[in-house]
Amino acid sequence: MEALIGAIQLAVSLLQMKFDHFKNGDTVDEEINRQIDSLGEAIRVLEYALSETVATLRTRRNRPNNYLADLWERVSNKFNELGDSVELADISFKKNLYWRNPQQFDGAELYEISIDNVLGQLRILRTKYDNLLKKRNR
Repeated sequence: MEALIGAIQLAVSLLQMKFDHFKNGDTVDEEINRQIDSLGEAIRVLEYALSETVATLRTRRNRPNNYLADLWERVSNKFNELGDSVELADISFKKNLYWRNPQQFDGAELYEISIDNVLGQLRILRTKYDNLLKKRNR
């Protein structure tokens, strides 16, 4: 059920992103549109991986989970494509490795990949996304 809710959230977010993109399509610089699309898609993938992780943490801790590992690998790939979010790409890749073998991680590494740390990174990305939308709408 939680996976279905996550999928619905992702679909709604993608529709919102597409609506934002076409709202002022004729007067918008294409590079800004590309940045908005790329960042928006990466944020949606990150949000989905976070929601799936939180749902899993309620029931299963410290056990390998290939589904979550694959989600975090996808997040890492999206942020590598952006090029300017190297830190989040690295954190996401480490989360991928964690979910493949949780026993190999210790305190410092666990903080780096913690939900709180990723949420902090997400807030920064949302601010960047909002600023791009404002720039486009000027």
